[in-house]
Amino acid sequence: MIYKLLHCVIVLFTLLITTVLLINFVAALKSSFYGQLAIGQINTNIEHAFFSAKKSFELRPKEPSNANRLGNISEMAFAKTQNPAYLAVAVKSYAWAVRDEPQEALNHYLLGIALLQVNQTAFSTSHFNRAINLEPNNPIYIKRGK
Repeated sequence: MIYKLLHCVIVLFTLLITTVLLINFVAALKSSFYGQLAIGQINTNIEHAFFSAKKSFELRPKEPSNANRLGNISEMAFAKTQNPAYLAVAVKSYAWAVRDEPQEALNHYLLGIALLQVNQTAFSTSHFNRAINLEPNNPIYIKRGK
C-alpha cells in the first residue's frame, strides 16, 4: 500500500515538473516570436513594433535582451511620435536591464542615454560613469561620461 502511494506521489510530482517546464518553454518561444516580430515591424509600423516588444518583455521580464529591445523600440517610437510616454517606458526598460545585469556596461550606457532625454542629467552621468568603470577603454562611454 505504501509503495502505491509513493508511486502516485512520484508520478504526480513528475507531471507537475513536466508541466512547469512546458509552460516555461512555451513562454520562451512566444517571447522570442514577439521579439523577432517587433524587429521586423520597426520600419513599417512603430506602434506595432512597440506592442510586440512589450509583449515579448511581459512574457520574459527577466531576460535583459527583452528589456533592451523594448527600450530601443520605445526610443524609436518617441522619435517618430514625440509621445513622452515612450521615453518613460525606455527609462524603465533600461533600468530593468541594469537591475538584472548590473555588470553589463551597455545597460548603464543605454539607461544614461534615456535619462538624458528626460533631463535627468545627474542620473545619466552616473550611469555613463558606471559604464566607463566597467569598460574603461570604450571611447563611446568615455565621450559621454565624466
